[in-house]
Amino acid sequence: MVYLGDGARQTPVGRLLIPRFFHRLVALGDDLLLALGGETKGGHTALIEVLDLRSDRPLVQSWEAPLPTRARNRQGMLLDGESLWLFGGGASGGW
Repeated sequence: MVYLGDGARQTPVGRLLIPRFFHRLVALGDDLLLALGGETKGGHTALIEVLDLRSDRPLVQSWEAPLPTRARNRQGMLLDGESLWLFGGGASGGW
């Protein structure tokens, strides 16, 4: 379940298809939230879910961004309008 609130009171606004923790929620306008990354029972997830606050049906999207580097983890991400910026990262197998 996804909850929004001010810290004192939280209101349920929808349910993610893939339960996760340590993820990021990014607002896309007033009615859409992106659930990015996070940890599941099976480990890290690369799936992005779109939560439409006007609907009770989650939408899952998966994509890969080709990178000119060998980065595998610890990358930064910035959503600026309609541009998604990816930067940094390490090539080791550890976290």
